[in-house]
This record gives sequence, structure tokens and C-alpha cells, in this order.
Amino acid sequence: QKKISDTPLVEALLDLFAQPVAVSLEQVVNQQILDEYRHIAASSNDMLALLDRSFVYQIVNRAYVVFHGLPAERIVGRSMPDVVGTDFFAATIGPVAEECLRGTQKRLQVWHPAGDQTPRCLDMTFYPHYEKGASRINGFVLCAKDITRNKKLEADLRQASKMEAIGRLAAGIVHDFNNILGAVVGYTDLALSITHDQPEVTKYLKEIQQAGLRATELVKQILAFSRQNNETRKPIQPKIVLKEALRLLRATIPADINIRTVLESEAYILADPIHLHQIVINLCTNAQHAMRGHGGTLSVELKDVLPTPSENEKYTDMRPGAFVRMVFSDTGHGIPADIQGRMFDPFFTTKKKGEGTGMGLAMVESIVKSYHGRIDLTSEVGQGTTIEICLPAIEAGREPKSTGPVHLPQGEGQRILVVDDELKLAEVKGAMLKSLGYRVHTETDSRRALDLFKADPGAFELILSDVAMPGLSGEALAREVLALRPDIPVILMTGHNERLNPGLIRRLGIRKLLSKPLPLNVLAASVQEVLESSLVSPTSPRPEGQTD
Repeated sequence: QKKISDTPLVEALLDLFAQPVAVSLEQVVNQQILDEYRHIAASSNDMLALLDRSFVYQIVNRAYVVFHGLPAERIVGRSMPDVVGTDFFAATIGPVAEECLRGTQKRLQVWHPAGDQTPRCLDMTFYPHYEKGASRINGFVLCAKDITRNKKLEADLRQASKMEAIGRLAAGIVHDFNNILGAVVGYTDLALSITHDQPEVTKYLKEIQQAGLRATELVKQILAFSRQNNETRKPIQPKIVLKEALRLLRATIPADINIRTVLESEAYILADPIHLHQIVINLCTNAQHAMRGHGGTLSVELKDVLPTPSENEKYTDMRPGAFVRMVFSDTGHGIPADIQGRMFDPFFTTKKKGEGTGMGLAMVESIVKSYHGRIDLTSEVGQGTTIEICLPAIEAGREPKSTGPVHLPQGEGQRILVVDDELKLAEVKGAMLKSLGYRVHTETDSRRALDLFKADPGAFELILSDVAMPGLSGEALAREVLALRPDIPVILMTGHNERLNPGLIRRLGIRKLLSKPLPLNVLAASVQEVLESSLVSPTSPRPEGQTD
């Protein structure tokens, strides 16, 4: 080996050999970095793609490939318009990508067709891709996130807020409508009480009375929906509820859909009527949608079932004993076998966007399960769909049917203070009570009524007051008069009593809470019951000087 002592030569040789070594080292390091970034990109749930200035794909990651449902080799080397569609690209992505190529980072949210043509909402960010060591833009990097679920949740939240607002509006409208019904029902009852010798007039008045009572029940249902209050389960006959619900639905179902009903059950179940209405409305609406445009037959059947021991094995998820079976069948397009298992999943729907929330069947199943019942779905494409619901029956007495005129309990001149801010309601209640033999004083101002009572607490033997009144509510009025005279019987009336529960009523010392509108027979029985109970067991001694 010869020692080189020429310093400039040594430096020149080092430069000669160091440059390729450095380049090689840089290439190794860059390849390692590139491999690392490729690994990160490949494992990312976000869709990543590198495109050149002509919108031709250079690199795509696995998430991008999966979304489009195409192998990587069918994407890389092709232009973006070819992959996503020329019209879609020109209308949405193209203008944003052009701005990115001018050096501006851009963001876009768009409903993008996926590989199976299902629209998905993508949050897309476009980053300019510069040439290494230069200011020239070679293309852009696209990063896209699938935010479809977030968008649906936002839509559901907006829908929930909208429904809450509609509920408040409905509650306000229905409250006023309830007051109108109160006058209609009250004056009809009064007219019926004086037309016994006019059968034709009596017949017409009874029709008005029945219509008013049906409207009253409908009002209660709407109020219950708008309040979303705690359910009230009581013994009811599904047959009656189904008849009413189907009568209401008939007006909304197209004429080319025939409704066939076989309602044979006479059994009772322990249920909230609102829940049964929800079941009927949701299932009949779905059946109507399945037959839309083609017509068909909607069949609703209701039967009592006392299962045999072998049948009990089929219904293992229900408690043993009799049950009521409801069957809803349509002759619509049917449901493919591969999605029947998902029909009760929340937010799953076969309807087009904007036509359904995917919550109807989920809500029906939730109600049925809460009653320890069962629900089954069978369907065949082109043949229609059948949904069977089984709910446990209970033992309940049948209500006796009236066979003659109703004899209303009569008063004996007791003085009653009636308080209602609606003049017509105050007048009709006063007239109803007078027809029953009571002496009545009516007030439409609760503060004036309180002043009247303070002036002579012994002047009245009962106070009948509405709850919702301006200035001084019926509840507050009751507190004031009971503080002055704890033995005075107080009856409150309300169209929506979600806050005044039985426990609170007892604590306040209020004798009874009645729902409006008040039929004459209910008013007569309630007033007599309260007056008699106050005579038998007064809560405290009457003030001096007061007599019965």
C-alpha cells in the first residue's frame, strides 16, 4: 500500500467516493421513510390517494380501494373522472381540485356513491403536492373520511328537535281544541237531559255526543304523544283500539288498497292504548308503502289464543297462558331473505332517503318486548309480508252495557264555586251543575275567585277549578283556599296533568283531579262522591258558623 501525501488529491478522492456513498445512503433512508409512510397509509381507515395534475391516480391506499369496490390496478393509472363518474366529478370534486392545484388547501363534504352505489357522505381534504425542492405543484393528495354515520346522527337529532317543537305546538293547539270540545260535550249533555220526549232530536244529539267523545279520546292520544309522558297501563280490549286506529288510518290509505279486518278477540290485555296505536300505525304505514302504486290488500286479524302444551314450546319467550294474536299482512313487494333479519334494527330501512327513519319496526319490537310478548316476521319477494304479534291476555270483567236511561246523581242545593278562565267552559259547567240541583257561582278570574272566598270562606261547599289559568293557577288557588279552610273539598280539572300526579294531589289535600272535557255523568258522579266523602270524614273541623 502506498501512502498518499498529496492533500489536495486526498480531498478530491474523498469527494469522488463520498458523493455516491451519500446518495446511496440517502436513497436507503428515503426508501425506509417511504416504506414507513406506505405502511401507515395502508393501515389507515381514511381514504388516501395521490393524483397528478391531470387527475390521474398515482397511489391509492387500501381504504380507498375498498370504498370504490375496485382493485388497485383498476384505479392507479386512470383519471379520477373515469373512476367516480364524469358528471359527478365535474359538478363536485373538479372545481375544488382545480383550486388545490393553484396552491390552496381545500375541503369538501359531499355525498359520494360507493362501490355498491350506496351514497356515503365523505369529508374530503385536498393538499397541494409540490415537487421536491421546488415550488412547482405536481398534483394533490386527497384524504377522505366517511362521516355518513355522523351525518345520520345529526339528521336524527334535527328530526328529534323538530318533533319536539311540533309536539309543543300540538299540545298548545290541542289544549285549545280540548276547551272547545268541553263546550260541545257539555251543552250536548244538557240538551240530552231535556229531550227525552223528542226521540228524533235525541238521536241526533247522541250522534254529536259520540263524535265528541271520539274526538276527546283522539285529543288524549295527541297530548300523550306530545308529552312523551310515562306510560299508563290499564286493562283494555285491543279490539276497540284497533277499530279506532284503523278508522283513523282509512282516510290516509289510498283507495286502491283494500282493508280486510277479522277482529274476533274479546280478551283484555294490560297495556297503554297509545302503544297499541303506535303498533297499528307503524305496521299499516309500512304495509301501505309496500303496496304503493300497485294497490293490494291489507289484512288485520285479531284472535284469542289458548296455546296447547306443544304450542307453548314454540312460544318459550312468553309466559304460559292465553294471549292475543294480532296479524298484519300485505300483498306488497315483500322483503328479500338476506335482509329480513335486519328489519327490526334501529335506523335500518328499505325505503328511499327521506321516506323513512328506520325506527318504526324497532319501536314496535321494543313495545312488544316490554309487554313480554313476541313478534315474528315472514315475507317472500313478490308475495307480501306478514307480521304476527302475540301479547299476554289478562282476566278482566266486562263492563255492563246500559239498558235504559242513566239516572244522574242530584244535588240538594249545595253552593259550588266554579273557576275557569274560558268563559264558555265556566258557563257550561255552571249550567250542568245547576241542572243537577246545585247553586253555582262562576268566575273566570282566579284571583277574583280567591278574594271572593277570603271574604266568606264558609259560603261554598265545594270548589271546582281549572288547573291552567293565567295569574293564579288552579293548584295555587287550591293551596290558598285550603290554607284558609282545610276541610273545603276541591276538585281540579285539566286537559294535561303530567305534573299533578296522584301523590301530589293527596299531599295538597285536593279531593279529585278530572280530565277535560267533562261529560255530565262524570261531573255528576264526581261532585256527589266528593261532597259525600267530605260529610263522612272531613279533614278538619269546619269554621265556626258554617253548616251543612
